[in-house]
Amino acid sequence: MAEILKKINDVRQKKIEIQGFTFGHVIPSARKVPLVVPDFENGIVICEIKRGSPSAGVIGEIKNPVELAGNYISGGAGVISVLTEEDHFFGSLNDLMDVKNKYPNACILRKDFIQYEEEMDITYRAGADMVLLIVASYNDCDASRSHLKKLYDKAIAVGLTPLVETHNEDEINVALGIGAKVIGINTRDLKTFVIDRNKAYYLKKMLPEGVYSIYESGIRSSYEGYLAGSGGFKGILVGTSLVKDASPKKAVSELVKNYTCGLKNQRSFFQSIFTAIYSGNKPVVKICGITTVEDAEKAIHSGADIVGFVMADSKRKVSYETVETICKAIGNRAFKVAVVTDFSEDAIRLVNERVIDAIQFHGFLQTEDELKKVTYPWYRAVNMSEISDYPKESMSPFILIDAFSEEKGGSGKRIDDHLVNEVTELTGNHLCIAGGITPENAGEIIKKYKPDIIDLSSGVESEPGIKNHKRIEQLFEEIKRSKE
Repeated sequence: MAEILKKINDVRQKKIEIQGFTFGHVIPSARKVPLVVPDFENGIVICEIKRGSPSAGVIGEIKNPVELAGNYISGGAGVISVLTEEDHFFGSLNDLMDVKNKYPNACILRKDFIQYEEEMDITYRAGADMVLLIVASYNDCDASRSHLKKLYDKAIAVGLTPLVETHNEDEINVALGIGAKVIGINTRDLKTFVIDRNKAYYLKKMLPEGVYSIYESGIRSSYEGYLAGSGGFKGILVGTSLVKDASPKKAVSELVKNYTCGLKNQRSFFQSIFTAIYSGNKPVVKICGITTVEDAEKAIHSGADIVGFVMADSKRKVSYETVETICKAIGNRAFKVAVVTDFSEDAIRLVNERVIDAIQFHGFLQTEDELKKVTYPWYRAVNMSEISDYPKESMSPFILIDAFSEEKGGSGKRIDDHLVNEVTELTGNHLCIAGGITPENAGEIIKKYKPDIIDLSSGVESEPGIKNHKRIEQLFEEIKRSKE
């Protein structure tokens, strides 16, 4: 069991011994409010009332949880999650009861570290409609997993909808084993508190048809809500970013809008890439600077996962019509990306029309404020001369690093090894690299850095914009050898 969970559960158990399952609060002898079943089929945004956490410390004072819940509901929240753990998250059962009594037709999730079957009856009578069960609290032995099953069955028996939280493959198997129908995938590592937002898309592939998936932790913007919806998650749980927002109603409204847009218009770009990466099928290979159907066909036939079209000023620049023609010819045999240095109307039109799968914004942006709100897949590429050039707070699902040059991309310059090492450490070994990669050094780079993604352009060209088919073949032969 993760150390923090043990600490929370130990403190909680001692309080129960002294105060009972109500933690000293007055709970109605019978439920007095309607039972609301969450509508996961159409997707749902769960907004959290959370004053603090072990990882973040104090997040917000929240003097009036009822008022905050009202803002969430007005903004379109489908479920209100109320932290009731008192010593580490600074919540209480009174918060939950106050919110439910004010908004009886709202669906309320009790988020706590439930340990006993008796607590399910308390939770129900207090007015909760859902209850959180954390697999990591019960995954150290068969007896613990058996107890988790009893808690789950008891929740169902009293009428609650359990949200079963997981963090990895093993916990998902446990959740499925107890019959869970709503499974949360938490992106935060309970031992290190590090958030890995992308792994959730890989883990989701483990869930069978008929099981609802909920993306938990780490959503900071409406764009990340869009990504979760686009990846097929039937719900998202958002806390810290909303509690900190000065206009929670507006923030929820934008989040709901973008999440719903993603869910209704799902795309496989990021989910497929992250599934490949986390299942060990890396590096993902992008061949950029494609200008002809023949070059695109050769890249794909040789093994390229992504082909890129430069739509910024460059020797390799292609028009909207050229991109459309090439994409029509290659169909869905590879992902297609437009590379731009600004908000190109042509590129945005192509991605919105699903001619391409994503946009790569290459270069430095003063702010991501506009990108936080868009409803199409995008990621960033940056030219680096020092580690401070890496935008570690970016909303980009991954960041492609390239060597600094006036040409921005396609310069053939290789990024300094010390920067590559620093970025590799900063990203937790999730390196995405471009710049100066060739058939001659690709194997060395792959063996040394084990990158998630490699991106080539000039390294497989005869001249700018004209690919050398022999060098493309040599590249993929070298990649194959590097994996042996």
